[in-house]
Order: sequence, then structure tokens, then C-alpha cells
Amino acid sequence: MMSFCLHVASIVLFMIVPSVTSLGQLYDRSVCLSAVNASYDDLCSRNPEYFAPGSNVSRPFLTLPGCYSLCGSRWGPYPDDGPRLLDWIVPGMLLIANLHFVPIGGKRYTVLAHFLGDPIDTMLRLLYLVEDCVGNLRKAKRIIPGPPGDPPEFRYLERPKILATILSAAGRLLDPRDLSDLLERVTNWLTFDDNKHFRTRYAVLTEAAVALRHLRLHDIRRTGFAIFLYFFQFVVVFVYRVGGSPNPSGGRVSPAMMLSWFLPVVLLSNAIGDYGSWKHSQDTILKFLEKVFGDDPLPARVPLLPRRRALRRSGWRSFTAHFTELACSGSIRHDHSTSSSRKVVLGLIAVFPIALACATAFRVDYTAPTWFSCRAVTVLGSFSGWLLSWIFTSIATNYLHRDYRWFFIFVKDILIGTPILLFILLPTAGLFNSCYCVSGAIFRGKIKAFIDLNPVLLYPHNNYNIYPWTVGIGLSLQMLVVPVLGLWVQRQGFKTIWWKVPRGNRQHRQDEQRENRPGQQWESRFADRKTESASIDETVREDMELGHLPGPHTRD
Repeated sequence: MMSFCLHVASIVLFMIVPSVTSLGQLYDRSVCLSAVNASYDDLCSRNPEYFAPGSNVSRPFLTLPGCYSLCGSRWGPYPDDGPRLLDWIVPGMLLIANLHFVPIGGKRYTVLAHFLGDPIDTMLRLLYLVEDCVGNLRKAKRIIPGPPGDPPEFRYLERPKILATILSAAGRLLDPRDLSDLLERVTNWLTFDDNKHFRTRYAVLTEAAVALRHLRLHDIRRTGFAIFLYFFQFVVVFVYRVGGSPNPSGGRVSPAMMLSWFLPVVLLSNAIGDYGSWKHSQDTILKFLEKVFGDDPLPARVPLLPRRRALRRSGWRSFTAHFTELACSGSIRHDHSTSSSRKVVLGLIAVFPIALACATAFRVDYTAPTWFSCRAVTVLGSFSGWLLSWIFTSIATNYLHRDYRWFFIFVKDILIGTPILLFILLPTAGLFNSCYCVSGAIFRGKIKAFIDLNPVLLYPHNNYNIYPWTVGIGLSLQMLVVPVLGLWVQRQGFKTIWWKVPRGNRQHRQDEQRENRPGQQWESRFADRKTESASIDETVREDMELGHLPGPHTRD
């Protein structure tokens, strides 16, 4: 194991250190090709060791020492390095902006460190949110097989999903340490005194569940626009009339495929959604629990980020507990209860998007003329780093105290995520555009390595036979992850999150919104007065017909 690590370290050293620290000429393949073609015969006679077997004037093959001498030993940026970087930075930032963050102030963006430094754990925590809803639905089905009589306005609701919504909201919004007996308390409250108050209390339970369901939001439309822009960038790369790029090089396609795991993670985050206002949602669930708990103390809220002054007064320790619960875990607590076999299934699903992204990027890089190049090494290194990050997060979650866990996970995410992100984006601008990386020395060895200065015959094969199929299959599978989860693996969980509200209750909610809207209060008052006056006129008319009141033309 130690020898393997030393070998990998030496490869990385050869890739970066000579290219950055040497004072030689910048590598530029087109400039070097023109210079070699101009004096090919003279160079072959004076320095035959500079050329590899099979070299000719139209397609010269340079050895590694020959490339260092004739083309330069430093890595050279591409002429269009700026547009190459912007090709994927802007779509990636738009996708990240569509993630759902817990409203904990500006500190919620520290979740980005966990998102980039440990995407497997981020995906897994999202899956655990859905799995928590599935578990609560199973508990509810065992507790409420069917009430004796529903209120008419709620007769179309699925009863177990109502209780599952309450349990899931409490687990998300309140301190889980105070919710160990919540299900038992709600059951006892519903069935108190031989079910005499069941119908009334069940209506209260349903109203709270409906309110929480309405407070849950998603941004699917905005996310769809960001995904459209991401796909449009591939059109720019592959279609010359749109993007002006004659050849979709692997250096432009590979980074995009390395970031393709953004698609299922962002889609899953929006498919789950979150409460639009945590404070309003906490008030709703606590208002219901006041009736359930009676005189007993209510569960504590999940603390949102306090103000700076309050933070200074409360001290660093309270902030660490808050940070542990929300920020370092991707805004999702690590507490979860799932069977071991189910954890294995969810773990494999969480690894799949990242493994698929790295596999497609590796296939794009593993092409002629370089084959196993420096970019392929960074792809394997990135995947290994993300796997190690997930392992470290699991160890920290199970064995480290919560007061110190957040610091370890946060620093780990920064140390792992930053180099990986740089090694994904900088090669797009030409970081590995050097003699060593272009020669395929990692694949062929230094002695057999050579640089093809005019690989024009190889590029069409890559552009038409390898890149389109690899990109198409990779993106299609990434986009199928969330539909497969919603339609098969976690179907019950998504149905529990987005259960249908009865039509009558929707109309009631619309009426409430219309009344609370500015400028509509006077209209509702006039409508109430008109209705009241109409009812009074009807009563007077009935009394006149019965003779209890004199008619309009009669005298006393």
C-alpha cells in the first residue's frame, strides 16, 4: 500500500512540478508543429533521438526529451482558456443555486463545502429524508388502520399519510431528542376517553397536516431551466454552427462529465423540497403539539442561526452544536433509523451518480493519442478522494463527539473538495497541456512515450464515435436516477411527501390567501355585510308572510 501511494505521488509530482516551476518555453502544439516541419530534415540528421519510430514530415512523432527541447517544458494555456472555463462554471453555479438550503442565515452556504467535498454523503442524506417518510408511513399504518368516521371535508385524505406528515415534520423541524414518545402521545390523544373525541381531534390533526403540506415548496421549474442551460452547453461544444468549436476536444467534455453528478443531486433536492418558512412551519407543528402535550413541556425547535450578539453571549459551544446538526451534514441531521440491508441499497444508490460521472469522464480521457493521461489520473484521484471523504464522514458520525465532529467534517470537506474542484476546472484551461501529459508517459512509460504533433486523423474518430455516445449514455443515466427513485425504490416516500390535498381544502386555502392579501380585506367585509343584509331581508319577508309583522302599506 505504501509503495502504491508513493507511485501515485510521484506521478502527480511529475505532472505538476516540472510544468509549473521550470523556466522553459510554453508548450503549444501548433507552434511546435510549424517549427518542426520547417526544419524536419535538419533536425532528424542532427538529433535523431528527438524523433520516435514512424515519424515523418507530415506527422512527426517526438520523444519526451525531443519535446522538452523543441516544444518547451512548461505547460501552456489554451488560446481559448477563458471561454473553456466559463462553459461549465456558469451552468454549474446555476445548478448549485437551485439546491435547497436550511434557512440558517449566511452560514447555510457552508453546506457547499460538504456538497463539493462529500457528494456521496450529501446524496445519502437526501435519500434518508425520503426514507424517514417511508418509516413514518409504516408506523402510521400500524397505528391508524381507519377511524370510525371522518369529517366530510377530509374524507378523501389517506389517513396514514396524515400522521406520517406530522411525524416527518416534527423530526425535521424539532429536536429529535424530545420526540421519542411522539407517536404514542398522538395516539393516546386521538383515542382518549373511548374515542369520544376522535372525530374532532382527527380533524385538528388533519388540518395541521394539510397546513404543513401546503408549506412545503420546490423549485422544479427554475431547476429545469438550469438543467436546460447545462445541456445547451453540450450543444455549443458539439455543434460548430452554435458554438464555433470545430472539434469537441476531450479537455472540454471531460470536466462537464465530471460535474454531471450535479444533475441527480439537485433534482433529488427539488423532488423532496423543503418548508418555505421554517419558522411558520415550526409554529404550525407546535400549535398542534400544544393540544397533544397539554401541560407537559413542548419539544424544542431546531435552532436557526442566532444573531451575532446572541452568538457572542451564548458562546462558541452552542454554535458548534447548531453547526453540527445543520451545516456540516449538508443541512440534514445524521440521525436516522434504517435497516442494514436498506442502508446498503441506499449507499449504492448514493455512490452511483458519482461513479457514473467519473466513469464517463475517464472514458472521454482514455482516447487516442494519449490514452491514460494526466486527466485520467485526476479523474481516478477525484473519485478516490470522494470515497475517502465519505468514509471519514461515516467514521466521524459514529465515533466523534458532536462538539468536535463538525470541525473535522468541515476541514475535511475543504481539504478534499478544493483540490478536486481545481483539478476538474484548471485542465480545461490547459493545466495538463504539456509534453509529459500529452506524451502518454503514464500509459507507455518514459522510454516509449511519444508526442503526436499532428493527430488530425484521430480526432474525427473521437468526435463522432466516442464522445457523443459516452456523453449521451452518461447524461441519460444521470437523469434517470430520480425518476427511478420516485417510481420504484422510494415511491411510497415521495407519495407521502407530496400527497394530494382534497379539493375542498384547497378552496378553503385559496379563500384564506385572498382574505389575507392586501386590498382584499375591505372586499371581504362588504361581502360579509351583503350576505348579512340578505339574510335579514329573508327573515323579515318570512315574518311578513306569516303575519308576524305588518306589510309595507299597512297602517297601525
